[in-house]
Amino acid sequence: MYRTLIYSLLLTCMMSTAALAETVYSTVIPDLPLIAGMTEAADHAVVFDKPGGRIVETAATGTAASADIKKFYSEALPPLGWKSNGGDVYLRNGEKLTITAADNSVQFKITPQD
Repeated sequence: MYRTLIYSLLLTCMMSTAALAETVYSTVIPDLPLIAGMTEAADHAVVFDKPGGRIVETAATGTAASADIKKFYSEALPPLGWKSNGGDVYLRNGEKLTITAADNSVQFKITPQD
């Protein structure tokens, strides 16, 4: 019985590690994970980095539904230091990340926090 439990725990840990290794991140916002099934449109990205803060915009398209996108980011962003400011707005280190989700697409915008 204990042997089965230990094997189950090891298998779960291995599967979790594999899932983390498969996570794809934005090329424009390096610490922003992309939800599975979405591909970043990096050629449409806008990046301004100035003394007052950065402004970054990028988008991804694919097969994810709006509700799934919102759920994914509400769970994925807090461990990365982003705190929800209500709705689809997150705050971290003086920056504001706004996520606009629609079926099959998502837009990201980082601006200095108000």
